[in-house]
Amino acid sequence: MLAGQVIAAYGRHYLVETADGGRYACFPRGKKSAVACGDRVAFAQTADAQGVIESVDARTSLFFRSAAHRQKLIAANVSQLALVVAVEPSFSDWGFKNGRAGEADYFLSLIKKSWPSPGWSLT
Repeated sequence: MLAGQVIAAYGRHYLVETADGGRYACFPRGKKSAVACGDRVAFAQTADAQGVIESVDARTSLFFRSAAHRQKLIAANVSQLALVVAVEPSFSDWGFKNGRAGEADYFLSLIKKSWPSPGWSLT
């Protein structure tokens, strides 16, 4: 059994990097996959540079987006997050159309829901 961290996700295909720098194209067991970029995983090598993910270690954080009936995992074990906006249009009126909050508010609410503790702040 090998250990590594997921560094890229392509649908149900994951690129896992080991501590020594080896990279393996891995697939999860079963039909449902609850693996995100940043997850630390244990996997069994099945062929040269290929493997199957056997388990996912406990996460310190999980960044996700959710809709009415499903969640999409974006990144796990996140330690920093940056939101970059352009000078024009200004941040305060960016994305406001038809009386709905725009992209900036969406991203800020996503960060607040996903972050593991309320200790973060905007600076």
